[in-house]
Amino acid sequence: MSNSGDNDDDGLSSASVTTHGFFHTISRFTDAHIREIKYGVYGLGLIGGLLVLRSVHATKIFEHVEDIPERFFTRAIRLQGKIHNVDSQGILHTKHIPIINIRRWTSFTDTTALLPIKIACVDITTEGQVWLKGLEKKVVWFRLFNKECHPEQSIECTVYLSKIFSETCINEELVRRGLCSVTDYSNLSLPKNPEQIKVLEKLYKLQSKADKKGIGIWKVTTEDKTLRLHFLNVLKWIGRFPILLLERFKGKRKINH
Repeated sequence: MSNSGDNDDDGLSSASVTTHGFFHTISRFTDAHIREIKYGVYGLGLIGGLLVLRSVHATKIFEHVEDIPERFFTRAIRLQGKIHNVDSQGILHTKHIPIINIRRWTSFTDTTALLPIKIACVDITTEGQVWLKGLEKKVVWFRLFNKECHPEQSIECTVYLSKIFSETCINEELVRRGLCSVTDYSNLSLPKNPEQIKVLEKLYKLQSKADKKGIGIWKVTTEDKTLRLHFLNVLKWIGRFPILLLERFKGKRKINH
């Protein structure tokens, strides 16, 4: 029995020595090659970072609608750009600015291609188009929702103008000012993008407020007010007519009796 116990102790001791020797070897190797290990870790980190930048097209300038990956629309990715001009349809012709613009430090010729951006979920008035002109030459962010092909190819987006400590959503500002109406989807299929649905719900609430306050296209003119009052008076008279007729009939019956 004692021999068995001694053998077990010898086995544990041998394993302990082996483990200790293994970690000691690793420690000595690490100390001797610490610089190479650091460079290796840095290299792996750099490769990983480059792969991430490549997956999000960090250096690519999107010149055409079809250049933008479909997953960017599915995920409602935000891109940056500079608005060059606004056309008569309220389309923002915008030059895309990549996350890393390598053309600044290279001899590559800068692109003149512009992306046609349509303000999502709204129907812009002439006054709204004039107001949008004030965004020309400004840098904005735009969240991708859909590609539109009719009547012309464009990108449906929410557009954001960044300030020092705040950010203005152009879609919301147009509705708030009464410079557009929210698109009526009663005869159209609702957007599939959940982010666009959230935007649409908020725009409807803003439109309701603008309508109640009579702002912009919801402003009621004096003529409209007169017609509305006249219409209400007619409705009141129609509503009271049966009562007046009944009262007159009762009066005649009393006279006869």
